[in-house]
Amino acid sequence: MTSVSLFVLSLRDWLDLSLNHAMPLSILIPSRAFIVSRRMKPEEAAVAILSSLPDEVVDIVFIVLPSKDSVSERRKKLEFLEMREELIKVMYVLQIFKMDYFLLHLQMQP
Repeated sequence: MTSVSLFVLSLRDWLDLSLNHAMPLSILIPSRAFIVSRRMKPEEAAVAILSSLPDEVVDIVFIVLPSKDSVSERRKKLEFLEMREELIKVMYVLQIFKMDYFLLHLQMQP
């Protein structure tokens, strides 16, 4: 195969994963490095990238990907979003406590 035909094939694979399989760019870009360096198929590269990421990141990727929207998938998305909302509330409260501590510490200095 010529370099032009390899480029065209690579571009087709990229577009297929992006448009037909709704693969986010945050996975496509690093998977391209796997494809080039290891001569992997695009699907294998995406799996390699996902398996190298922390579980929390993979959970987020699968939440934002479109699915068949079965009831269990919707429930899973809802649970995930509720968990994230709770985490945001906790982080907010921690920031307030940090600010209060800082202000109290400033007031106590001579």
